[in-house]
This record gives sequence, structure tokens and C-alpha cells, in this order.
Amino acid sequence: MTKKILMCVMVLAISITMVVGATTAYFSDKETNNGNTFTAGTLDLLINGENDNLVLYNVEKMVPDNEGYKRYTLKNTGNVDGYLNVTKITVTEKENGLTEPEWEAGDRTSNEGELGRFLRLFLYIDNDSEQNNGYSIGDEIIYDGRLNVIEPSYTFNRLIKAGEEIVIRCNVGFYEHADVNMAQSDQLTFGIEYALSQKPVNTTVPTAS
Repeated sequence: MTKKILMCVMVLAISITMVVGATTAYFSDKETNNGNTFTAGTLDLLINGENDNLVLYNVEKMVPDNEGYKRYTLKNTGNVDGYLNVTKITVTEKENGLTEPEWEAGDRTSNEGELGRFLRLFLYIDNDSEQNNGYSIGDEIIYDGRLNVIEPSYTFNRLIKAGEEIVIRCNVGFYEHADVNMAQSDQLTFGIEYALSQKPVNTTVPTAS
């Protein structure tokens, strides 16, 4: 009797093993998704085709009614569209001593120049430079006013597409004014820094979760 029971158990065990083995023998297939690659885009702003600083003006013996007209290009040589803004403007003035006409005009400062009061900067994006060499309707004014009251930055979010080039025109004129003698021998230096960004300035960029 015991022998029969053992045999039954063995048969049952073998039967169970076969059943379990049979239930795992499904059809199957595999595919792969390998080699996923991510490459960062580029933003590269060139001024007149260069990455170096561009000096537009080096004017000496400037007098009232003088004007200087300059033209330069800004190009996005990257492969990503970008938004252009003026992120930094610096103005430095030097007195260079007091002449007699300055003193008679009321200038009493020995270390602070007044030339910026009489120099007007007209800075704009020339959108039709091929048809017009000066300002016209449709051009975008960045700044028009005296250099001594210019803001340190200007946000206008001008889109420059990848590979696109725009023309900037910069006009500096010496105002005629009754107190212009205060600016004799004074010196002014100004600089403009442009920046190209992926997103418009003052917008929220979503972060990855």
C-alpha cells in the first residue's frame, strides 16, 4: 500500500512539473531601441562677422554739429533661433581739466565731464537696409536720446533666426546748445553689449520634472 502511494505521489509530481513547464512556453519576440542620441544646439552671435570687440568711433576734436554714422551687422551663426537684447551699456566721462570757456559757461566740476549732455545717440535696427540707407518706417528704434541719460540695458526680444543677419545703425551727433562750452576738452566713452538667448527675456522657462 505504501509503495502504491509513493508511486502515485511520484506520478503526480511528474505531472505537475510537466504542466508548469508547458505554461511558460509562450511565443515571444524582442525589438530594441538603442543608440538614442541628444546633441545640444548652438547660439553664436557675431558682430561684423567677428567674435571680437568692435570699435566704431575714435573721434578727436569733435565740435557742435558734427555727426558720425556707423553701420554694422549682427548674425546668429548657430543652429538655434535666438532673441536679441542689449544687456549692458556703459558710459564713462572725463573732464580733462577746466578751460576758461568751460568755467565761464558755469562748469565747476574738475572730475566729471559734461559731453554726454550734448551727444545724441540714435541706435536702431535697419529692417530695410537693402532699399534704404537711413531710418524709415518699419525700422526698430533701440534708443534715441542723450548719452548722459541712457539706461544700462534695453529689452526688446528681437528674434534672429539661425543663420539670419540683421543690420544695426548707430548715429552720434553733437548738439548745438547755449551751454555747449561746458563740454570743451571733455571725453566720453560708451560701450554696448548685445546678448542672444534661446528664450525671450523675462519669460519663465519650464523645468524638467
